[in-house]
Amino acid sequence: MSKILITYASKTGTTEEIAEKIGEILKEKGISLEVKKINEVKDVSSYEVVILGTGVRIGKVFSESVNFLKKFKKELENKKLFYFLVCLTICEDTPENRKTTEGYLNQLSQIIKPEGYEFFPGRFYYSKISPIFRSFLKKMKIPEGDFVNWDKVISYANSILNKFK
Repeated sequence: MSKILITYASKTGTTEEIAEKIGEILKEKGISLEVKKINEVKDVSSYEVVILGTGVRIGKVFSESVNFLKKFKKELENKKLFYFLVCLTICEDTPENRKTTEGYLNQLSQIIKPEGYEFFPGRFYYSKISPIFRSFLKKMKIPEGDFVNWDKVISYANSILNKFK
């Protein structure tokens, strides 16, 4: 089985928690892997599979994820690559919201197309953001709460594992 890198860009911790959960599921299956913050990754040569997770804010994936793909593009093109996005748009998994979220994914897929991907709703609490940003988002009626679907996270981890059996 391949050695896997799970790397993530997270602002509030939800993407990090999802990355850790994916790692936990795969480790339970005996997979050799590392989970690292995206800015801690210095080399990808020892990995055969890379899972990249990023949050989305105001229609944009975190710049660290784009920079990571650009920095390691040549090496990543020869690896199995998977993405997951964490964003509130997909709290309601409708065809319209899925299409919007796929647009966010394109910011990464235009650099390197993945073998697979998934979208996860995240968490959002107004108390965790700056007052200026808070008033802006309240006007947009952004939902507040914990929307993470852990069963979906577990299913995604297993789907990655199944691609290598």
